[in-house]
Amino acid sequence: MNQRPQFKGWRPGLLGALLVFVCLTASAQAATPVPHINLTNAQLRKFGIDPMRMQLGVVSRDGNTLVCYEKEQKVEEIAEGKVFWLHIFHIDWKTGQVTVKSLVAPGITRLENIEMTPDQHWLVVMGDFGARFCSVDLTNDTTHVLLEDRADQPGYRSIPSIFWLDGQKRICTLGYFFDKQGFSQGDSVVSINPQGQGLTAFTREADVTKLLNAIVHYRTAFWFSTNQAYFGIYRPDRQVHLFLYDGTDTLKHIDHGMSIDSIAPGRDRVVYAVTDPDGNRRVMLHDDATGKTKQINPRSMQNLRYLYMSRDGSVLLASDLGFASHQMTTWYAREESDWNLQVVPGIDKTAPGTIRFSPGGEVLAFFNRKGLHLIRLPQD
Repeated sequence: MNQRPQFKGWRPGLLGALLVFVCLTASAQAATPVPHINLTNAQLRKFGIDPMRMQLGVVSRDGNTLVCYEKEQKVEEIAEGKVFWLHIFHIDWKTGQVTVKSLVAPGITRLENIEMTPDQHWLVVMGDFGARFCSVDLTNDTTHVLLEDRADQPGYRSIPSIFWLDGQKRICTLGYFFDKQGFSQGDSVVSINPQGQGLTAFTREADVTKLLNAIVHYRTAFWFSTNQAYFGIYRPDRQVHLFLYDGTDTLKHIDHGMSIDSIAPGRDRVVYAVTDPDGNRRVMLHDDATGKTKQINPRSMQNLRYLYMSRDGSVLLASDLGFASHQMTTWYAREESDWNLQVVPGIDKTAPGTIRFSPGGEVLAFFNRKGLHLIRLPQD
């Protein structure tokens, strides 16, 4: 296993080969239970992390683990295959303590996407334009290559931006198997076994060649399961139309506008942002079961974007990015409160950043140029 030295002047010879990784602890100055943990850039550097290069990856279902990644800059490290580091944050919400373990993503020279199994035991990392995969066993911090891209050999290539959880145990993606001459064997949804190796780790769940051939002008695609996906399709009226794929041969029309630039699905529903020809921007919640659509944002909130939804569809996030003020505010809403938008405490009117939301809908990670925020949403 590869590990990263955390301090200047750190000498591995003092600890010998027994040191497998460096584990540091940062304490949050907050009461128990902790609703908000803020790690400054200085604290991140103590973990051996460069905050100028770190990017958010994925939050676990229970919100107790965050995975980030960082590209190595030292030529000698890259030459040894240490191109991307995975920083695994373990969060103790009772004490506000955070520990970090840093591991190399083996075989990955361009990191595309990360997903975690619902049981929170495995990570699957997609890289190199969807052609390479590796996995991490989070129970013992071991890594192995799932799939390599080899010339003149059959393989699988995924669409890098499409990676999702399906059901209770599967990580799925969309792509195509190809033969040793490189010819595609059709588009398909596949599930990935993080404990497998080679093509046997990839199982075809659904053939979607016919579907994708019929909607060649789609701008966006968001999958929730093999029988629930959303497509933004550019039509002759020069507008983007949002459609639901439910596993049948007929796409169901949901909405349309000049642009649909943010889509976040949950179970049997989807939240999306659409801009109308008059410039009005709507954040809409569509219920697939009833066919009903509800507007979430008041007209005074026209800049809501960057949408997220919990797996069960009961909680959503939306960020308000003020282009003039260069400040960002993130809102949350729950089904039980009739989707009433409320400000996420602790990151109101702050410098813009990136967000990751736990599938369970309880925890979000927010990272900007000032540091990392780990936040448990208030229970209304």
